[in-house]
Amino acid sequence: NQWELECKNQIDDNNILIAIHSTSIFQPTIMFGKCPKMILLFKLYRDALSEDEYRRIDYFIKKFVSIYQNANVLIPKSFDEFEKMLNGI
Repeated sequence: NQWELECKNQIDDNNILIAIHSTSIFQPTIMFGKCPKMILLFKLYRDALSEDEYRRIDYFIKKFVSIYQNANVLIPKSFDEFEKMLNGI
């Protein structure tokens, strides 16, 4: 399936999207103004990323949130925090 069509027809503000980091997770907001919960796990997998990758991801997310202020972006700093996020949803 084309992701853009899935975003338009299947994803809404009640969905939860989880990824280490993927630009596709931002498409429902960018293309259709939808604000599903986005949980980004890149801080949990920092060791798998180079320092440059980590900084680029962090910068991108900060820029995204500054542009789309009603976006619902969650970034757990530990697996314990991630579990609490999931239990609170």
